[in-house]
Amino acid sequence: MAIKKGESKLFLSEAQKLVDVFESKQQLYKCIANLKAQGMVSESQDNKLFISKKGEEQRRRLHEQRRLRLPNYTSEKDENIKIISFDIPEKQRKQRVWLRAALKNLGFEILHQSTWIGKSKLPEEFLDDLAFRGVFKHVTILVVTKTGNYEYLEMDRKKGDK
Repeated sequence: MAIKKGESKLFLSEAQKLVDVFESKQQLYKCIANLKAQGMVSESQDNKLFISKKGEEQRRRLHEQRRLRLPNYTSEKDENIKIISFDIPEKQRKQRVWLRAALKNLGFEILHQSTWIGKSKLPEEFLDDLAFRGVFKHVTILVVTKTGNYEYLEMDRKKGDK
């Protein structure tokens, strides 16, 4: 199956497999007709469907919106506790909502609305997304390497000085 630059192909025979997703074959063809009317797809003389440039742009836009709404990162457990605090301006409310969903997805627990704690490694993709969304500068990540009360930590430090 050859794909021209800026176009994707879907054979109508392959579309038959999509009938299972719809309640009926008629419903599938109605959906295809709607996509054609909107200029998202076109049909060639040999019954092949092409996703148009407009359709591809819409697909990318929808993919990006989905990515914004549903952060799905995989992360490994880490021995170090991480505390993530953020102060994202009200103008970027959607980014705050996204960040909370991402932290929850990573297994972090809320301490306060803008302070989260967890023992997960932060995936590179998550850090890239923080920068891509323009909120990295509003986020502080603390890694706790030692825990205990102050007196215990102070005694431990003095032992190391000797």
